Amino acid sequence: MKTKKWFIAVAIILMTVLAFVSCGGGGAEQKAANNLLKALQKDDLDSIQKILSESGFDIAATLSTRSASPGGDFTYELWGSGIIINKYTGKGGVVIVPQEIEGYPVLAIGNRAFAGSYETPDPNPRARWGATVWVDGIHTNVTTVILPNTITVIGANAFRARDGLHTINLPTSLIRVDENAFNDCIELFNLIIPENLTSVEFNGWGHFRGCGKLMIRTRSQLQEMGYDDRF
Repeated sequence: MKTKKWFIAVAIILMTVLAFVSCGGGGAEQKAANNLLKALQKDDLDSIQKILSESGFDIAATLSTRSASPGGDFTYELWGSGIIINKYTGKGGVVIVPQEIEGYPVLAIGNRAFAGSYETPDPNPRARWGATVWVDGIHTNVTTVILPNTITVIGANAFRARDGLHTINLPTSLIRVDENAFNDCIELFNLIIPENLTSVEFNGWGHFRGCGKLMIRTRSQLQEMGYDDRF
């Protein structure tokens, strides 16, 4: 009889533990992701850096599956078998791009989707030499962007001149980054690169020009992945 009671007690404890873990109540990954989200929301740069340096897993992927921004924060359209984000329309701060919208996987960040305002050479072939045009971007202050592990392409000028951006990740699914994608992100220093992302096609030029705060280790990682332009 005692053996039966002992067995029942052990079974109840085991079921409780399993339920706790499955709900995300336990586990170092979820705890770290929760702490990172709190630090990002408070814009606590020291805590952000500490959590990122101590986490031995893809913490951005954990965040993107649990705390995604609503689809209504973006304009988007079908792009092949999935979704391309054309523009961010939310309130700013911490932006966690969802893995899917309306049941479709989010595959790409489109041209100028998060860009700030910037001046660029006039593309009109009849324009006088040295002429420029002003591109009016998003005026919302975006400090962090977390990309899901469904993103394959980051488009041209996608985050260009997003001068308040200090933290973003490159997802493991990334295949290509187009020209000027992060040009003049002058505050960017937390570029999260997962260990298993070893090669990316850097299409065009200027991808990280003006990103003077990027850490030396991050610059080395980018160069090992194939980036051969200036910072």
